[in-house]
Amino acid sequence: MARDVVGKILITQEQIDRRAKEIGEQITRDFQGEEIVLVGILRGAVLWMGDIMKNVDLDMMIDFMAVSSYGASTKSSGVVKIIKDLDSNIEGKHVIIVEDIVDSGTTLNYLKHYLENRNTGPSEVLSTVNGGKYGYMQGTSMACPHVSGVAALGLSYALQLGKTFTQNEFTTLLLTSVNDINQYCTGTKQYFTDKGSLATLDLSQYKKGMGTGYIDAYQVLMNVRGITCIPIPVGSQYTLNLQPYLGGGNLDLKITEISISAEDMDRLGISANPTIFANQIILKCTKPGSAVVRIKLLAGNGNNSGMNGMPITKEFAFIAREVHSQNGGWL
Repeated sequence: MARDVVGKILITQEQIDRRAKEIGEQITRDFQGEEIVLVGILRGAVLWMGDIMKNVDLDMMIDFMAVSSYGASTKSSGVVKIIKDLDSNIEGKHVIIVEDIVDSGTTLNYLKHYLENRNTGPSEVLSTVNGGKYGYMQGTSMACPHVSGVAALGLSYALQLGKTFTQNEFTTLLLTSVNDINQYCTGTKQYFTDKGSLATLDLSQYKKGMGTGYIDAYQVLMNVRGITCIPIPVGSQYTLNLQPYLGGGNLDLKITEISISAEDMDRLGISANPTIFANQIILKCTKPGSAVVRIKLLAGNGNNSGMNGMPITKEFAFIAREVHSQNGGWL
């Protein structure tokens, strides 16, 4: 009887069975010796979750959640409401969220962070079909609506510091916290298609199509505070030329001292005090992180400006980052 009301079949039963088998076998391989919990999102994911479970050769817990961002509409409202929470204790366990269809990604993003904040391991996501809104998602570009969250963070920090900005001033502040993304839009990356098969993505098609660039939330906070951010590589000795961060009119500034707290040195994995050589700073960070450092300079040396020997102290934020993503950068 049900077949009489079915129109065009988009994904056959054989395709679903084959993909469920592939995913079940992958879970079995990837989570040997782990405590795993399959969390099904009611009600659409129930049958899909059952298909996956039949193909997982591991002990596991199962639980269910009911959430909604739609209400009575067919379009996401952007506000996620939890209708039924988990019954089990998932602390310390690896959670695999099982969903049927991903549309805007709002509900799934909320769930992933919600569960990770409950002291679990990382949350993985299994879904049969991607709705097409986010065919490729690894990071935050200026073309992505999540930038509004970074802007809200900057405004909250400004309020905490008692600072105010006009709309144009704050827009400029955000744009000066953006780094070039086009340099990473080269080469290829593997991804799963809507039908679950592995394919290769040509990253060059995203060049000049990812907005202004990628935004750095920490850099936004430092710009609100009025501190210049300087990127530092992790794992190798680095010689920092401070001149580009001082402006073209500061050619006669001489570095006399750099101060960084013991706590911040430990945070960045700096075992030896940074040294000054040929008006440059030599240091080595072995841990990713960030720290505010104070640098003393001597202004106007030998330029007959009348400022000879005037001491200046400036704060800079050192940002040490490791590259975790593929393609050597944001992508």
